[in-house]
Amino acid sequence: MKVSLKYFGVAFLIWVVGTMAGVVLSTANTGDSFITRIDTNMNYGIEQDIVKAFSSDNNVKAFILIASNNLKVTAINIIGGILFGIPILLSMLFNGFAFGSTYGQLYSAGFSLDFMAKYTLPHSFELVAIWWSAMIGFMIARKLILIIRKHQMPTINEYKLLIINILTVCCVIVLAAFVEVFITVNL
Repeated sequence: MKVSLKYFGVAFLIWVVGTMAGVVLSTANTGDSFITRIDTNMNYGIEQDIVKAFSSDNNVKAFILIASNNLKVTAINIIGGILFGIPILLSMLFNGFAFGSTYGQLYSAGFSLDFMAKYTLPHSFELVAIWWSAMIGFMIARKLILIIRKHQMPTINEYKLLIINILTVCCVIVLAAFVEVFITVNL
């Protein structure tokens, strides 16, 4: 199971489509926009918990919340391969949409792109890990199709490479959460 830039590119493009939809829908100049309706009807959950942790100077809790949330996204992407990639598609669209709508709302509120980049670029390598996890999931889906259609079982080396990729992605996610909480916030 070699690393596939093709599947990485597919994951990235799906995320970009979600991001563009989030930006467009969040910056629509209608009085009762789609995003406004979502925001008023949504229980924020993890986002609210992270803000509370930062507000109370509990950086360790914020780190755990961010890392665990991003690890859940990673797990959905990887395990989504077992369901032939459908959960990956939805996860990447949703995460892109969340990113785009956040950026769109901040921009509409008057924040400059420079300001937003300053506080997101230092830890943005978490996005690469999320796209990478989607790539792994797509590779698993492809391998399952090969098993079903051609009875082509994975080799020991493919399993080793899969484990190495999964562990690497998880380490990158945890490192990005650390940078976000303990470095980026202090800029």
